[in-house]
Amino acid sequence: MNTRSHYDVVIIGAGMSGLAAGIRLAHFGRKVCIFERHNAVGGLNGFYSIAGRKFDVGLHALTNYVRPGVKGTPLTKLLRQLRIDRDELALCEQKQSRVAFGPRGEIDLRFTNDFTVLEGEVAAHFPSQIDGFRRLVAAVREFDDVSLSAAPISAREVVRRHVTDPLLEDMLFCPLMYYGSATEHDMEFGQFAIMFKALFLEGFARPFDGVRVILRVLLDKYRRAGGERRMKCGVQRIVTRAGLAAAVVLDDGTEVTADHILSSIGAPETARLFGAGER
Repeated sequence: MNTRSHYDVVIIGAGMSGLAAGIRLAHFGRKVCIFERHNAVGGLNGFYSIAGRKFDVGLHALTNYVRPGVKGTPLTKLLRQLRIDRDELALCEQKQSRVAFGPRGEIDLRFTNDFTVLEGEVAAHFPSQIDGFRRLVAAVREFDDVSLSAAPISAREVVRRHVTDPLLEDMLFCPLMYYGSATEHDMEFGQFAIMFKALFLEGFARPFDGVRVILRVLLDKYRRAGGERRMKCGVQRIVTRAGLAAAVVLDDGTEVTADHILSSIGAPETARLFGAGER
């Protein structure tokens, strides 16, 4: 069992983002430990078995899918940074997805990893909107979604400059808000652009055997890089000193210090780990 009381980096949560962060840090020689309250990795993207069949929980697909050989995309960069050969994930691209509205789903838009399918669906079901839709797509392609200086702007406001049919607007927003960082009835346009590219312009894929393949590869890469993890070992509090996060207190009361503390469990959940006066 790992008993070190100080690390270069402590990571809270052994979900996909926690494991990925641990891999990158361990590659650069940092002493890293991931603390996970549960007995299995995966967080919101785990799986369970019933009667010999395995079921994924959480999101079921990997976004930003591109076929082998396509360079300069998020998937390609991510695999390179984590030193994962894409064959290790055995990805199968989606056959088709569908956004269906109406009492019986009678109004729908199909999309695949070929963007022309969605474009054709919009043209067929919303012919008066296709020119505006194409202008919206051009705006999304041109938008610098990694800029740190871009002022936040309502995605609804931007979309309505191009798309005037409220039904089409809601149908486009539906999957993006599900996968992305949505607010009530809206999302920030930078997030909209990121998710539009990820889902509609690039697409989905998943391993034939589900999310456990991705988790198994990430965990293997983390172990091989020298990272440590403590399972069934939750964090009950983050301790700040001189205005900086300096230590975590575990469920059993043990304090572990670190030069840096990263949390992958979500903003509200992380905020609750700070004591009064330590935010």
